[in-house]
Amino acid sequence: MSLNAGNGSRASCHRRAQSPLVRRLVGADGDPAKQRILSWFKVIGDDELRRFGLSADDIKIIRDC
Repeated sequence: MSLNAGNGSRASCHRRAQSPLVRRLVGADGDPAKQRILSWFKVIGDDELRRFGLSADDIKIIRDC
């Protein structure tokens, strides 16, 4: 079950993520590799992302970007 289906809101992308990884990924507008990883994270289930150590807030930021 997803925390948020994501609507592309850029304002939520600029919130402070707890995870340094998420901060780097959402701030990587010009880096195709990081954008590709972010797109992979968007299709991974929330439970799996939690196993990677991401918080619910980090997952919401990923879904919103």
